[in-house]
Amino acid sequence: MTRKARPRKPLRLGWLSTGRGAGSRGLLEKAQNSIAQGSLNASIEFVLSTRERGESEGSDLFLDRAESFGLETIPLSFRKYRESNATVSDWRERYNDAMSQEIGRYDVDALVFAGLLIVVGDSVVDQYQAINLHPAAPQGPVGAWQEVISELMLERNPESGVSVQVATTELDLGPVVAYSSYSIRGSDYDNLWQ
Repeated sequence: MTRKARPRKPLRLGWLSTGRGAGSRGLLEKAQNSIAQGSLNASIEFVLSTRERGESEGSDLFLDRAESFGLETIPLSFRKYRESNATVSDWRERYNDAMSQEIGRYDVDALVFAGLLIVVGDSVVDQYQAINLHPAAPQGPVGAWQEVISELMLERNPESGVSVQVATTELDLGPVVAYSSYSIRGSDYDNLWQ
């Protein structure tokens, strides 16, 4: 007699991103489509962007895309928070506390940092399990994908990658969960090597 596995409850995710470009929209779309098709047993409970509407066309498109999926969005402007707290020495910690308060309004199992262009503080990563999607192979450069590719090309390194890391307060340096490498040579990249 074979036992049927009990269905697992969907993993409740919070999605955090600056949402500045097509890659951020694509990652969210791929995750949401995988959820809808049943290949990812999860739900996205909210999408937090570190920009408000009107700060960037890319982020506006990202928020539009999230809302088109029926997802609740939380625009929490990092830039505006920094500007309005410029005289306070711990403004970054206060922003992270505000972020933690927003996240705390939802019942989530884990957070996904996907194109999140800020360093997240202890008040978030100590309280929530989180993964960071990073556009480089392990021990590769830190930063956004443009910075990673540029640095690799300056080093004459013909290969880049992507990794999933446990999120920490150290920028793009958490323990690696999974990764994949790819060539940055060939017709798609030749003009960039100039």
